[in-house]
Amino acid sequence: MRRHAIAAVAALTLAACAEQQPSLSASGCAVDPDPALFSHVGELVDRSPRIVLATTASHRPKREPVDGVVVRISSATPSKGETRRALRRGLIEAVTLRHGEADYTLTVVEDLKGTGPEQIELTGARPPDMAAFRAAAAWSGRTPDFRYDEHFGGHTAPRFWEDREIGRSYVPPQGTRCPDASASPVFLAGATYLVFLGPPHVKGYEVIHAADDRWLDFVRRRIADPAAQPDRSPPATNGAAPPHGLDLLDPSIMPPITGPKRAEPRGLCLVEPPASMFAAPGELVDRAERIVLAEFFAGHASSIGVDATPLDPAVAEQAGLRRITLRVAENLKGAGEKEIVVPALAKPSFMTDLDFQGHRDPRFWQGDDIGRGYPVPELRGTCPPAVAQPSFNDRSRYLIFFGPQHVKGYEVIRSDDDLWLDYVRNRIADPAYQLDRSKLRNTSP
Repeated sequence: MRRHAIAAVAALTLAACAEQQPSLSASGCAVDPDPALFSHVGELVDRSPRIVLATTASHRPKREPVDGVVVRISSATPSKGETRRALRRGLIEAVTLRHGEADYTLTVVEDLKGTGPEQIELTGARPPDMAAFRAAAAWSGRTPDFRYDEHFGGHTAPRFWEDREIGRSYVPPQGTRCPDASASPVFLAGATYLVFLGPPHVKGYEVIHAADDRWLDFVRRRIADPAAQPDRSPPATNGAAPPHGLDLLDPSIMPPITGPKRAEPRGLCLVEPPASMFAAPGELVDRAERIVLAEFFAGHASSIGVDATPLDPAVAEQAGLRRITLRVAENLKGAGEKEIVVPALAKPSFMTDLDFQGHRDPRFWQGDDIGRGYPVPELRGTCPPAVAQPSFNDRSRYLIFFGPQHVKGYEVIRSDDDLWLDYVRNRIADPAYQLDRSKLRNTSP
């Protein structure tokens, strides 16, 4: 009886979504991108009325982040059976997550083609949270790799020229996810951009890192000679590979945050995190009724499966968490359903890819309150979150612990020799097993 009730609710949900989006494109997506977004690079130069080199003068937030769903069903009002089949086949898709938008003002430093005002207005994605970015860089030991800083090795990378969907301001679809309908550039202070005015293009807002940038060179030559073609010869690197992104830790590119952090007196924190969230690693492994390696596929986002770490819905909503489904790739301890549900932030955070150098970073082991699913100390403020807040990336593997939430209960696993994975396997086999600290990396300069 309950199963039929759930199916009926799901059917009504899908029907409501279908009514909100009555006209899906031939691909099943709400909006397909304009082919002009991916036109040939020569056509882009030829069609643009004005092409400029510009720097960022200012930006203003435009709106809050939003999400959407696209439902692929064969009728406007699906039956219970059709709804269940759609859910099981993963045909409820997450549309590309749209970070908040911003209105940018750019200052023109050179007109390459056409003329116009010295300042231009563009809408793009919001710039990153600088404090979170720096904290993530400090904890990961590297600059996080985000598309807004990518310049493709001075645009010498073959993939920039060979793939029409590749550009700094566009993320091609993965799996069955619907593609972005337009480009979403981010403009950072201190950086220089080659901007094409006119219809949006995936390569229309590229970072120019140096005067000999191959994209800038091609555009200059194409303007002078409409028959000019890109220079695809190997770059002269003198034995060193060119960088592929800006140094985002350079204060001239990423101005430091100087405003005070919001703080509340400790006694006024509404909810304190439970002690079980910070249990020692050995206790976490011992108490978990089931431990699995699981994968997330963004193209098949749903919330169908057994709850691995159940949360009160009101608490989850207040923390900005939704429920997503992971697919179990391996059971390390216990057994159960192939699909599991975990809480997740609605968008990737700066902690999403943090694996603590294969979990060989001593800081991961020295603090029971350190884990990928919980803000690092620099970002907690006076009142730390009362729940773990993990986020997940497409086609990545995660080590998930069933039972009460834990800050180390959602770690990303990038290789089979990951030290956290190794520790958990050994602890399951031998409850007296202790970490071999000789495997930790020396993080001192």
